[in-house]
Amino acid sequence: MPGKEYRFQVAEQRNFVIVFPSMVSAFLKDAREAGIAGGKLKLEQILEKSKAEYLLRMINSNRTANEGFYYRQIPEKPMGRNGLCCLLEEQLGNVQMDGKDCFDSIALGAAEGIAQAVYSNSFIKASRDLEGEYWYIFADKRKEQIFI
Repeated sequence: MPGKEYRFQVAEQRNFVIVFPSMVSAFLKDAREAGIAGGKLKLEQILEKSKAEYLLRMINSNRTANEGFYYRQIPEKPMGRNGLCCLLEEQLGNVQMDGKDCFDSIALGAAEGIAQAVYSNSFIKASRDLEGEYWYIFADKRKEQIFI
């Protein structure tokens, strides 16, 4: 018998979303295995080097031509790793599960290579649901299953 469905998405974004289902999966796995409310992951566990390089190329090549890539909150031009981490931190902070925040707080340190998160109670509970199904909902309403 299938378990509960959990739906994750980045709330209220005008810009191009750079959060991937694999990132949510890494935090779910950490919350499930750690057994505590907070996690510390290596940045490469959520944003592999090749993905970071791809995102920076895509963002910087589209930044002046497409308003969805402008990211006014990041003045750095071209955007570098620090700017990308700031952007990702902001978007991860807006990830919701079934309309509820996933993180009480989240911080990404590009220099340290660390992602620190304090998980919400509902996120922790969902991560421990061994029968649950996890889905990432993209901005265009497509969905992709998340595996832990």
